[in-house]
Amino acid sequence: MSNQFLTELSGLTRNYPFSSDLVDDALYRVQNDPDSNRSWNLPWLCLTKMKDLDLIAGYANALSWKKEMWDGRDPSQEEAHQLAQYFEDEWTQAVDTMLRHWSVPPARY
Repeated sequence: MSNQFLTELSGLTRNYPFSSDLVDDALYRVQNDPDSNRSWNLPWLCLTKMKDLDLIAGYANALSWKKEMWDGRDPSQEEAHQLAQYFEDEWTQAVDTMLRHWSVPPARY
């Protein structure tokens, strides 16, 4: 599930590729959540987990401080904050776009 799901999200985030760690974390949290049986739809569960737990902001911030993002140098506070905001905005838009596929949350009957 996670490779195809990540590919779909990455297709919506061309400027700031979606974090595979974020997808893996959301999937892990869904799989370990006793309330995850409320739907059969794993992508929907992961997307809502990302939003409900504000995982996007946390991963955007963590990624913005990595030296790999800055050609090996330490970014300034302002640089890291700005990059985190770009990640967060684009990733949130991608998640919101995917969630629009379900006008009503898919539920287990």
